[in-house]
Amino acid sequence: MTDRGRQGKGSHKPASKMTEDQVRGVKAAIQLGWRHKDIAAKLGVSRSCITMIAVGRTWKHVTHPAPPVVAQMAENLLET
Repeated sequence: MTDRGRQGKGSHKPASKMTEDQVRGVKAAIQLGWRHKDIAAKLGVSRSCITMIAVGRTWKHVTHPAPPVVAQMAENLLET
């Protein structure tokens, strides 16, 4: 992609601090009511990073998890 002047998305960017699976976990945790501050502390990123994911400014290409999977994804995120 970069040979045509395009940039990769998400974890394909060298400066990315999260993976797509972590972002799905973040979205799931937000859906369950976790505070942005707590999620950020757990993952070692800034609160504004989590907020931008929540409002859809970043990681737009990562879809929301299906409702039955939400709780499990949030638990997995917070265990790591």
